[in-house]
Amino acid sequence: MKYVLENGFITKKEAKELLSLAVSTTKRILREMSEEGLLTAEGEYKARKYVLNSPPHSVKM
Repeated sequence: MKYVLENGFITKKEAKELLSLAVSTTKRILREMSEEGLLTAEGEYKARKYVLNSPPHSVKM
């Protein structure tokens, strides 16, 4: 979440590199965060990015 707060969005590739996880695990985490309302997915396929869906003051780290 810190990366998203600082940069405004994150891509699947950036998340994979930051977390050092498999692509499938990274996709699952981003999907779950979207389903929980923390992030909103914008774009399609490789161009997809995930943006913060709530005001920064309500995000817990």
